[in-house]
Amino acid sequence: MHRSPSSSPRSQRGRCINPVFMYLAIALYVGCLLFWWLFLKGDANRVRMSRWSSAISSKTTVEPEIESSTADTLLRTFARGIGATTPELLELHKKHRIPDYKCVGWRHTGNCSPDGPRESEKDLNCGGTVQAGASGYCLLRDEATGEEIQAMRMSCNSLRNRTTFKCSQAVDFARVAPQVNAIIATKKRELQQKNEKGEMQLRGSSPPEEL
Repeated sequence: MHRSPSSSPRSQRGRCINPVFMYLAIALYVGCLLFWWLFLKGDANRVRMSRWSSAISSKTTVEPEIESSTADTLLRTFARGIGATTPELLELHKKHRIPDYKCVGWRHTGNCSPDGPRESEKDLNCGGTVQAGASGYCLLRDEATGEEIQAMRMSCNSLRNRTTFKCSQAVDFARVAPQVNAIIATKKRELQQKNEKGEMQLRGSSPPEEL
């Protein structure tokens, strides 16, 4: 099943992504998430603190969190998977329903447009270098469903002179958004569980009401 590209010129321009900024976009995603997590973790710690903390028995011991949170593990695994696919990464993709895209190759088109007529004689494999001035797209395939998508759609003026890229890089770019969504959803669940646990501890440590 092949996703048909939009016929709107405005939509075409919007899909022409400069690959020079591909890894910058990935770094920006990860950086924003880290700052967001630090902020939320600080809030969660403040919520767990209460004025009744002194009423809790000093004999009560709080077991330290030995294992890293699931969201943190996801972030590290996804980061290690940039440019390489590991069994651990594939397992997480399956668990969180993230498409397992594989690169098929560069599909060259004419008329200076990714929607122009196909020029198959100029196609490249995934390791081939796409030069500035080329128009076309990287074809990716979901191994589980067989669905094919177009990534890194380029017109002949999308790249500056001497700027190049390879379609093997498009796999990382295509899976960033679903990976980020999985991390955010996991982090929200963790924070909700921590807040619920903190509320239960507060109710259990409240002093008895005076008669």
